[in-house]
Amino acid sequence: MRDAYLGADDLVLELGAGKGRLTAELARVVSRVRAVEIDPRLAAGLRGRWPNVEVIEGDAARLRLPQEPFRVVANLPFDRTTDLLHLLLDDPRTPLLQADLIVGWGVAFKHSLPWPSTLNGVIWGALYETSLTRRLPRTAFEPIPVVDAGVIVSNGVPSRSSRRS
Repeated sequence: MRDAYLGADDLVLELGAGKGRLTAELARVVSRVRAVEIDPRLAAGLRGRWPNVEVIEGDAARLRLPQEPFRVVANLPFDRTTDLLHLLLDDPRTPLLQADLIVGWGVAFKHSLPWPSTLNGVIWGALYETSLTRRLPRTAFEPIPVVDAGVIVSNGVPSRSSRRS
């Protein structure tokens, strides 16, 4: 998380907050965190633990994104990665400043290639520059997934703001 270079005034979305390991770290660094968790039991366990964290119970892929500039720092559920990337990257009017995401290794590798390999890659590549910053062994997670993970960072390309109307 320290590689995300978050500012104290950043609004940060965490998609798939789970038990709150990342949420706790985010709450120490930024003044506003919106932690999204689909599991009602886990969401209930997050509520009230940090004064600067708003817990949103529900499907992150159906979330209404903030209208103000925001960041995303998340360990995306591997089985929902594409849905969540669509949410974040499809609409050029979304005021997403940067997304620091842990995703399955295959997704991380594919989305960080210098040339797009899918239609999504072409569309998203016009709006965001994505880089692969780190590989994480599957044994770093609990429960242990089937595949390794990668950290990708997507930043809006400079000309993006001129496309908003």
